[in-house]
Amino acid sequence: MPSIYAKGLTGKKVVATDGTEVGKLESVIADMRTGELINILIKPDISFDTSGLDMEGDFIRIPFVAVKAAKDVVTIDMNKLRYDTRDLASIEV
Repeated sequence: MPSIYAKGLTGKKVVATDGTEVGKLESVIADMRTGELINILIKPDISFDTSGLDMEGDFIRIPFVAVKAAKDVVTIDMNKLRYDTRDLASIEV
């Protein structure tokens, strides 16, 4: 992915690779020691189902590895989303 300023991403529409509108990008979270981009925070669209997703307050926390493209819109791969660990406790193995 080419270089892009994080502040230029704020407010961009976020869509899934299948075209589903997820919401608007609120913030990019980086590791201050390494500079690695860790997560993005998304204000979900009112019609987007956030059940089972990793939430931070009113925002969806998406691992940066799920970001496939960032230009006019931010595209994410829904298969790489991190789920809330509270939901994992109910999964039988």
